Amino acid sequence: MASATSLPTLATSVQVLKELGEQMGFKGIELRDFIKEQQEMEREERTRQRAYETKQREYEKENAKLAAEEQEKQRVFEREKLEFEQENQKIEAEKSKVEANKFVFLKEKQEQELQKEKDRQAHELLKVKAQQDHELALEQQKAAVAKAQREYDAAAEAKKAST
Repeated sequence: MASATSLPTLATSVQVLKELGEQMGFKGIELRDFIKEQQEMEREERTRQRAYETKQREYEKENAKLAAEEQEKQRVFEREKLEFEQENQKIEAEKSKVEANKFVFLKEKQEQELQKEKDRQAHELLKVKAQQDHELALEQQKAAVAKAQREYDAAAEAKKAST
């Protein structure tokens, strides 16, 4: 049988395949089998192409979803950061009042400092979590890209091997 490298296009007509097979010296059953084989190869290639395009659309959809999730996380982070800064400003104003009445409000000041530290630690945890989420999303995107590339390369290699 002949290889697919001799075919001019993916969607080759029966007439073109017949002429090609005859040029290659096929007749009768061999010619019919050659045409069927070439048509089957073309169907398989179209199927692979559709599968690749489907995976590509899925990848793009997932990538868009991850980007939207990352934007939402960033928005939440920025809002919490602003709230933290506002709370921090309130604490600083209260600290000034406490300094004016240092001995009277010593206990209150200590409680505020403890709360400030808790807020700072919470903020640091949020920053670390946001960074980890971002890095995880990037790694997932990289993995998805690598997988899509491998699948594409495998399909290309299979196509190359079949030619």
